[in-house]
Formats: sequence, structure tokens, C-alpha cells
Amino acid sequence: SFVLAVLTTLWIARPATAFWLRAGLGPGLLGSFTTFSAVVFSMDQLARAGGHPAWIAYLALSLLLGLGAAAGGWRTGRLLADRLQVAS
Repeated sequence: SFVLAVLTTLWIARPATAFWLRAGLGPGLLGSFTTFSAVVFSMDQLARAGGHPAWIAYLALSLLLGLGAAAGGWRTGRLLADRLQVAS
């Protein structure tokens, strides 16, 4: 989530990046690491085992940490984009 947010923020600031590269790296490669099906599978396994507090905590932590990583990536991407524009 962090790396995907950094790259997306940089690509918005500098849209000259080729579409095939953005599509291949963004949703193609990095999207596979943040797949929702892995979270659902883990929650299903915990729920079937009777670990209701565990799957609720797992879901909450997954959402919070994923959103936090994306927010940190966005912020880092903005800082990098600003530095690249100053250097240009």
C-alpha cells in the first residue's frame, strides 16, 4: 500500500510516465500484494475455527495498517514530487 501510494502520487505529479509502465507496476505487480482475497480467506479460516475476536481484530488491523501505509505513501510521494520539481 505504501509503495503503490508513493508511485501513484508521483505519477499524478509527473504524468509523462508511459501507461503500460503505470498499469504494469501499479495494479499489475503491486496490486497483487494488497489483494483483498487474502484478507477474506484469513478471516474465513479464523471464523470457522471459532476465533471471532481474532478475525474482527485481524480485519480492523488490516484496514487501519493498510490505510496508514497508504497515507504515509501519499505523503512521501508528495514530498518526492515537490523535490523533483524543485530540482527540475
